[in-house]
Amino acid sequence: MARRGNGVLGLLAFAPTALLAQPPDAAAPTPAQPAVPTVPAPRTAQERLGGTFVPAPGVPNQARMEAAVERTVQGFFGLVRGIARSRLREANPVFGSVTIAFEGDRVRVHTPPVTAVSRLDGTEGSTMGLDHETNRLTQRLMMGDLVQRTWNDSGARLTVFRPSSDGRTLRLHVTVTSERLPSPVDYELLYTRR
Repeated sequence: MARRGNGVLGLLAFAPTALLAQPPDAAAPTPAQPAVPTVPAPRTAQERLGGTFVPAPGVPNQARMEAAVERTVQGFFGLVRGIARSRLREANPVFGSVTIAFEGDRVRVHTPPVTAVSRLDGTEGSTMGLDHETNRLTQRLMMGDLVQRTWNDSGARLTVFRPSSDGRTLRLHVTVTSERLPSPVDYELLYTRR
């Protein structure tokens, strides 16, 4: 019998340690966490693209455009280079804002002072360019991006408006081509939703 008694006492000796080592009761209530408000991510390309965007803080948009112009003008003869640089900078401003609005089957892109309005299916329209010349215009949604193309006898500009998946940022990929240019002017700008 002594053996049994020692066995029970041995179990009792380890019981407090075993109780301390057990994980907390899973059914015990946890303190309430404050609710974090969530904004649902836009579901469609039109929801991600629609709205007003301004240049992203801390992003060197102006420097990106100027570097692209500089790459292009390097292909010109020295005397022409300065004139070409000036004209290309004027034709490629970093807009203070970009506003995109979808109105039925039409899209309006406002990059002050230019507003381009056309059907969303790529039907050709026209718009007044920065140079105050009438440009031909197409705009269409392609794989979640808004693709805008303007052109006249002097050249063409392709702008791809690419929203982030949450619609908070907008990238503008700009490519300017012309028979008069030794190479395209190609750059990207970053904007954030206002």
